[in-house]
Amino acid sequence: MDFKRGDVVEIMGTEEGFEGSYFEAILISKVSNNDYIVQYNTLMNDDKSGPARAFVSGKDIQPVPEEIMPEKGFSLNDRVDVYYREGWWVGKITEKLENEYRVWFEHTGDEGVYSPTHTQMRLHRDWINGKWV
Repeated sequence: MDFKRGDVVEIMGTEEGFEGSYFEAILISKVSNNDYIVQYNTLMNDDKSGPARAFVSGKDIQPVPEEIMPEKGFSLNDRVDVYYREGWWVGKITEKLENEYRVWFEHTGDEGVYSPTHTQMRLHRDWINGKWV
């Protein structure tokens, strides 16, 4: 998929400690066939003076997915994205509680309890060859 200036996208975390995460950003410019400069919406630059900017490969960019909430709620072992530490982190539901879910994050080993609101949890989908699967 060819992204253009101003598109709101998500950037896959590739650095150590950020694997399994996606952070929302705005595409600032295309610098080559498949490389872009983006400005993050939630991550700040090192001196905290403004939003962080980064040079990223197109393979690490996906559109912001449509919000899809399961009609009957989430199920045990569902792969989900949880809004955590200023981005979306891929995890797996390990326990269903009364109104919340326990989620384990395989890339960090962290675990937590989260509410299934559309702003905090979504079904995980992969962006492969320009399509959600």
